[in-house]
Amino acid sequence: MSCKCSPLAPRTATPHYFVVMEDFRSAGQEAIVAPERDRAEIIRRLKTRDYKDVDFIHEIRDGNVYDVTLELIGEARGLVFA
Repeated sequence: MSCKCSPLAPRTATPHYFVVMEDFRSAGQEAIVAPERDRAEIIRRLKTRDYKDVDFIHEIRDGNVYDVTLELIGEARGLVFA
């Protein structure tokens, strides 16, 4: 049996946000999830060292998880990956 949504049903937006995992060594790890922070804000915080000792940065978009750690750290440091 299959189910099809009515074309009149309201569409819900899929969530889009970043997860930044920081390692505080003996104090443990902390995942920072702030849906209001966009890509530019994450890069700005990496540049100013608000985010230090980052284990990973994941982008949650369209129901999928993308590891964007190297990409965003590279942008923050002005590096280009070919």
